[in-house]
Amino acid sequence: MDDNTNNIKNLLQNVAVIQKKYDEIAKITGENFNIFSVIKMESKEVRTHSAFIGELLNPKGTHGLKDEPLKIFVDLLNSKFKETDTIVGDATSNEEKFKIDKESAITTVEKYIGFTNEDKTEGGRIDIIVEDKNKNAIIIENKIYAIEQTNQLIRYNNYSKNSPILYLTLDGSAPSSAEGLKENSHYFNISYKEHIKEWLELCLKEAVEYPMLREVIRQYIYLIKKLTNQTINNNMSKDIVERMEKDIQASFEVANNLYELKKKLYYDLIIDLKNNSEEFQIVDTNHIDYYGVDIHCKGFGKIIRMLFGKRKDKDFCTSVSCGYQLNNIEMTESQKHNYNSIGFEVNSAWVYKWINSGNWGNSPEIWEDIAKGKKGKVYEEIISVINEIIEIESNPN
Repeated sequence: MDDNTNNIKNLLQNVAVIQKKYDEIAKITGENFNIFSVIKMESKEVRTHSAFIGELLNPKGTHGLKDEPLKIFVDLLNSKFKETDTIVGDATSNEEKFKIDKESAITTVEKYIGFTNEDKTEGGRIDIIVEDKNKNAIIIENKIYAIEQTNQLIRYNNYSKNSPILYLTLDGSAPSSAEGLKENSHYFNISYKEHIKEWLELCLKEAVEYPMLREVIRQYIYLIKKLTNQTINNNMSKDIVERMEKDIQASFEVANNLYELKKKLYYDLIIDLKNNSEEFQIVDTNHIDYYGVDIHCKGFGKIIRMLFGKRKDKDFCTSVSCGYQLNNIEMTESQKHNYNSIGFEVNSAWVYKWINSGNWGNSPEIWEDIAKGKKGKVYEEIISVINEIIEIESNPN
């Protein structure tokens, strides 16, 4: 065994000891418990994230803080984007980009803005919108893992041409549709990792005298940290970095192979799924942008597709979904209700469900489970989701 191999082994052993120490601390403090994780609502864009953010931004919300969260949010955005250029439009103006009358503001989640026309430049639903009596508005398109829909931001801009549009993702990444916005639109990337977390931490200070609200906000902040791969315990991170600094080469070797480890575990899982030939025929998808498989089921005409993440994305399997594409297929209200009642998302293009909340990329616990193959909970959940689709489609009414 050469020196570098020994160094890697020693590094991993030391990191394991540090992690065990802080795992014990987390058990004592209760940080391992998160209500959003327990009820499997971590990545539900509408029911969890849009609902929570929308309620907190609503001056008439049940939180009791009146317009203070909205005021903090608007002030934060104006401070962040005061000197920041936008993708389109004039960025030299010092005028505040975000205006809203707090007293008359109304916040709506999933606002219907009309039938989606043929060229998909009008209509649809806005995830979160804050509007006031002066026709000022702030529009938020909320993306945790969902696939971007055609001309979403263009449709929102056409609905309220002078309103700022916030494209909210975990890390602040930009959508492909931004290039199609007209020059008079106001478009901004924001992230859960930075903007939403900072806003919630400011709201937390205002909730000191509201113990139940305070604890829920704190739990939600922990959830965001988990989804954005931010270590909750800064002391543990500091200890690990100090240990890694003692052997930088071994640290880089471990980090550089994490992506390869995920790929190996992914392909092992696919092999296990393909070997389940008694119920389904599973083949590699021909999708040019995503890793995934197509699932053909006896007596079921539609192709069920599982997508595991972008082929050029180093955050391999950050989001994992299972479902099928609607195209021109009409869905009855009964079918839609049946899907929604068991946790499926239904939009104009897809029926899908996130596998294990979708957050594979940032969860070592999930990858440990995936390594168990057919004995793991992830494998069981995938088979269960496939069967759920088949059962609903077999009984459309």
